Amino acid sequence: MPDDPREYLNSVYYSMDPLRVSATVNLGVTLAQTNPLAGLGAVINASTAVRDLINPASHLFGQHALTTLDAASTLSSLSVLRGPYDTLNGLAITEAFRATMSSLASVANVADSIRSAYGTLPLASSLASAMLPSSTAAFGLGVADSLSAARAIALPYLASAASVYSMESSLARLQSSFAASASMLPAGALLGVSPESLTHLQNSIASVSSAAHTTWEALRADNSLFAGSSLALLRSPAVELYNTAHLAGAVTLLSNQLPELDQEIEEVLDETVDELEPRLAALDQALVEVYHGAVAAIETGGPDWQRHSMASFRELTMHVLHKLAPDEQVLPGAQPTDLSDGRPTRKARLSFIFAGVAGPEMANFFEADMKAAIELFNLLNSGTHMLGNKATVEQLHYLRGRVAGLIASMLSARGL
Repeated sequence: MPDDPREYLNSVYYSMDPLRVSATVNLGVTLAQTNPLAGLGAVINASTAVRDLINPASHLFGQHALTTLDAASTLSSLSVLRGPYDTLNGLAITEAFRATMSSLASVANVADSIRSAYGTLPLASSLASAMLPSSTAAFGLGVADSLSAARAIALPYLASAASVYSMESSLARLQSSFAASASMLPAGALLGVSPESLTHLQNSIASVSSAAHTTWEALRADNSLFAGSSLALLRSPAVELYNTAHLAGAVTLLSNQLPELDQEIEEVLDETVDELEPRLAALDQALVEVYHGAVAAIETGGPDWQRHSMASFRELTMHVLHKLAPDEQVLPGAQPTDLSDGRPTRKARLSFIFAGVAGPEMANFFEADMKAAIELFNLLNSGTHMLGNKATVEQLHYLRGRVAGLIASMLSARGL
């Protein structure tokens, strides 16, 4: 590496300019039409290159001179990742990778939103927390604000796209193994995995990824929604999708075959879990006991731990939903389509919770996210996807992260 970090950064930018990234993506798209696994793998590698571009530049050096043009180049490179979705969407050959394509489209929408909402202007005050690490702030770095936004918001979407691709690849291989020899358990699968549960997990990942894509299509078209939301809320669909993919792996694959970890999102998950108990207590102390019961069942293990913990997680999520959006507050503004048997639907309650934050876009995402989570809890509770008598470290980590992420987002939307 050159002594002057700027020389290194210039060489990186030269090798990672938008035209080269676009060329790599286009080659991957062409390959994906006959070999989805290899083609989309090439696209994911291109997205990783962009990630590496905006990640080290922001915290590995004591000084550098990134310009607004550099930031625009990075965001342009992110934007070309829409290509796979636009070209391949709907083709039967990519059915097994529909979540990967949606997640790549989300990355492109995020990049477009950042460019449109901020451009070369200073970040909105609502994104004041999207700062560089203190280790670089001490040097007074002159990083373009739009690059700071790209790093703080876009990186989680790049990480979730990579995790989704890894998990969809694993599920596709397992399904092929089942098809080749239905009487044998596929190599790499945990006991109790069935073709039906694999299909359910694939659909779950795809539904969350599609919801994130739809959300960012709307946010991209309305800068006021984008600029008026908090950093945590803007990245929450990516964090939820990442957790969904890793939880699917934790209940399906051996530990050495799980998707690669992303340290930044892992830190977000850990922080969210650590803060959940006091936040639940502030809402209702009884909720903490329900949460403790679910976690204790997972940690203790035994033949019934899945049923106990999953039922408790589902109960906890619904209790929080009803406390944050009680009937008496939702009903006055409800339309007939918002009601079922005279009471607000889950979607109506979520719309009430997120109304003051990002409108229906985030409400729709979390409605899909909650549905996917509850369906997973039901799957693990049903006995059709049997796990061991004691949960693995990964299963405990991502099960807690799944419920904590849902609840934390609802609490934050209500200012709690």
